[in-house]
Amino acid sequence: MKHLYKSYIYPFLKLIRTGNLAIIFLSQYLINYFILQNKSQFYPFDWDFLLLSLATVFVAAAGYIINDYYDIKIDMINHPERITIGKNFTRRWAIIFHIHFNFFALIIGFFLGFKILVILIGSIFLLWLYSNQLKRMPFFGNIVVALLIVMSIFLVCVFRNSVPLNAVFFMIFAFLINLVREVVKDMEDIKGDAKFSCRTLPIVWGIRKTKYLLYFIIGIFIGFYLIWEIRFNSFKFLYLDYCILVLTFGFTCLLAFADSKNNFQKLSLILKIIMVIGIVRVIL
Repeated sequence: MKHLYKSYIYPFLKLIRTGNLAIIFLSQYLINYFILQNKSQFYPFDWDFLLLSLATVFVAAAGYIINDYYDIKIDMINHPERITIGKNFTRRWAIIFHIHFNFFALIIGFFLGFKILVILIGSIFLLWLYSNQLKRMPFFGNIVVALLIVMSIFLVCVFRNSVPLNAVFFMIFAFLINLVREVVKDMEDIKGDAKFSCRTLPIVWGIRKTKYLLYFIIGIFIGFYLIWEIRFNSFKFLYLDYCILVLTFGFTCLLAFADSKNNFQKLSLILKIIMVIGIVRVIL
């Protein structure tokens, strides 16, 4: 049993990025419960919504698999510790997992309605296109991934036929944070990407100019956050707002001096923490 877990179960959970899938599921669940649904009429076992979240997780898992499938050689340089395809699973099995996850998601989408099905099909196509082509293009691939993350929240809004202001806030919040994170990940992976002729932003512009772009996006994020809080919330939960702004400021300071893979990994972690705090903030 221990051998089975070490050789197959744990590598599989690593392949589909279980932690990221948990954040996606949690985001959808909290947005649904605290923003889009009347709590007095809420049922924890809303099977249609659970199926929606399951379909979203299936699509995301399939996206992680196909991304690793195309990036085996690059990941041997950038993330050798993360490699499972070709080590624990053959490329054939990776494609089988990818196809089945997408198939199950589309079956669920078919039963949940035409709009949900169309969004799922579009997401599957964009994830494949990103892994195959877009991620090797400067900045455009980063935008696509950030939009796909936002799509998981928009999917819940479509499911509930409601797009409240708090959901709009979180979608913009998530888009900007994840756009910055995707660029930081490109900076982290510059060595392997350059060897295989990828044209990511840090390779085309260089690290220094890419940092200037990130400062600009962070400025937009801080401005958006402050305007939103002043206009709609009046900083009701100051301790959370303080955490988000302090972490953002700290991220910016660390970014200025970041010059190694380890530095960029820490920056990516800070952004993930900001994202989690943002989830808590938007449901209060």
